[in-house]
Amino acid sequence: MKPEPGRPPEWNRGRYLVNAVAHCADCHAPRNLLGAVDRGRTMSGTRERLEGYEVPNITPDIQTGIGRWSVGDITGLLAGRGMRVMHVGGPMREVVRNTSRRSEADRTAMAVYLKSLPPRFGEVKPGGMMGGMCH
Repeated sequence: MKPEPGRPPEWNRGRYLVNAVAHCADCHAPRNLLGAVDRGRTMSGTRERLEGYEVPNITPDIQTGIGRWSVGDITGLLAGRGMRVMHVGGPMREVVRNTSRRSEADRTAMAVYLKSLPPRFGEVKPGGMMGGMCH
């Protein structure tokens, strides 16, 4: 994945980690009729079950996503710390185990990138009313 010109290195690193390493859209996006990720709704979450779990919106939408979360909130969750991590469930627990092994700079880059995405209204709020990542 080539860096996007005009974006800071931290953002490009986060883009790479979110898309090429962690493949966040594979879970955090609905699928089209052919089963492919619906690129127009990437990161907006889905009610389609993944190992029994609905997958929340991780775009910065204020109503249904992580719009009220700080970069520090996201970084903390990816590190496996903070109150929001209590709501991580199912396959996302393994993701957090993996992201917690990355550097703080990598987790922050991922958070910076996620906060920069266009807000998309989603079907599943992070952690229901509590504000976690998966429930």
